[in-house]
Amino acid sequence: FQSLATQGAADCEFFTIADRSYLAVANSRSDDTYDARSSVYRWNGTAFTEFLSIATHGALDCEFFTIGGDSFLAFANSRNDVTYSGDLRIYQWNGTVFAGLQSLPAQGASGGKFFTAGGAAFLAVANSGNETTSDADSRLYRWDGKSFVAHQFVPTQGIAGWESFTVGDDSYLAA
Repeated sequence: FQSLATQGAADCEFFTIADRSYLAVANSRSDDTYDARSSVYRWNGTAFTEFLSIATHGALDCEFFTIGGDSFLAFANSRNDVTYSGDLRIYQWNGTVFAGLQSLPAQGASGGKFFTAGGAAFLAVANSGNETTSDADSRLYRWDGKSFVAHQFVPTQGIAGWESFTVGDDSYLAA
């Protein structure tokens, strides 16, 4: 149907805001650099066209979520050109574009997962490790009404991502 030019696309996420359709693409690298811009495309009625370009660094995942009436988009940045340092960058929809909201520190961020449990909103950041070890604790953050605050460390080793689910009244998070 349509081809989109990417730079080492690692993930994509479809979402809607106010009856408009979007597709975010996490780009992991461009030629010889991990500094690759990721893209948000908007459906124009016949095709997706680039709407927004966001600076990312080895992006491996993108996650769209809503809290109340607010919309957010996060990119997991796994590395720069030298180290596996990275972050999970969160952008908030301001009615026109996604504007930078917060950067959560990470060690080779490979994924982010939004979920709710017990009436609270959480964002889990998957850490894959650094140049010498995959033994990197991952983190859970809780929404405090304005930003995400550290909630819990989870011992992990080189995980690629998270999945949340509920069974009955019980909430689970799998790495």
